[in-house]
Amino acid sequence: MYFFITSKIDSTPSAIELAMIQRQKLFTKHRVPALIVTRNFVRDLHHNMQLIGYDDEFQVNMYDYFQGTTNYEGEPLTAANYPRVTGETLERVSANEFDVIQREQRQKALMLNAQGNIDYVDILNPQGAVSRRDYYDTRGFLTVAQYFDDKQNIVLEQHCNLQQQPVLETFFRPNEKQQPVATHQRLLNYHGHNYEFEDWDQLTAFFLDALNTEYGGHGTMIVDRSDAGMNPIVKMSTAARKYEFLHSNFTLDPLDVVNSPIVPYTQIGLDHASQMAGLIMSTQEECDDMTNHIHNVIPTLAIPVGSVSDEQLAARPVDFKDRIEGKVIAVARLSAEKNLEQLIKAVAYVHENSRM
Repeated sequence: MYFFITSKIDSTPSAIELAMIQRQKLFTKHRVPALIVTRNFVRDLHHNMQLIGYDDEFQVNMYDYFQGTTNYEGEPLTAANYPRVTGETLERVSANEFDVIQREQRQKALMLNAQGNIDYVDILNPQGAVSRRDYYDTRGFLTVAQYFDDKQNIVLEQHCNLQQQPVLETFFRPNEKQQPVATHQRLLNYHGHNYEFEDWDQLTAFFLDALNTEYGGHGTMIVDRSDAGMNPIVKMSTAARKYEFLHSNFTLDPLDVVNSPIVPYTQIGLDHASQMAGLIMSTQEECDDMTNHIHNVIPTLAIPVGSVSDEQLAARPVDFKDRIEGKVIAVARLSAEKNLEQLIKAVAYVHENSRM
């Protein structure tokens, strides 16, 4: 089994996730089993899959996996269907909020999302402060319960199964700036045992080991989002082939591939070179640069990032006579590493000199 590791998939996926989806479809077409693996908690993950037209069967999320809800199908929870005990009444406060009233006292606040379904529910103490906040998955079940102290700082977060039993806990304490910081995680009753983790990377490594074991072991881990996967894969205990797919520059100074230090997450692979099967670059030129920089400590492979469908490959190109002369389209997010200002200057230069 091939596992493509990233952080999350949004309703408008990044180019990296789009490339991963196309790669996974290519693998499936050629009957090679592959899964996209995400580790961030995203309550609308399955809704996002529907929006982008991607089959849930080919992705697995860490929290979903431990909650036992990977294949669950359900409907969003509405305010009218929110379970209430005898004596509780529902009172609309605004377009996106209902209050639950009992004995003339406000007990809970139901907050709705843009679709008019329950997003989260605040459970209030007698003084009206939030003691617990329940978040709901877009498939209609309670997915996370957060608990707060008297200063409204989070102290505990519990991810729940469909029976509303906690299966994964994260504990928090305030730092020197009185901001909540996760101290450790606890996995409850997983195959009859409880497990403690010092940090998110340890938990993710345990998850990857569980996936690897479930699918027969000796899987191939390809980390597409280095911040999501590089620390976890070197902490794994099961046997696997491990690759980092570099979608960006590999040196801190992208203009100096000879002397500049390696970016930190790729350095993790170099520090554990004996575990790594290879580094995947999008061009042979990048492979050559990387090989010269690291002296071939880890093998490099050139594999293009994107792929296109057979239909697109077979489509007849638009004749140049039918194209708009001089029109240039750039597709990128507004971020410093995209250097869009250089593109603008280049186009302006060409435009100015074409008049001569």
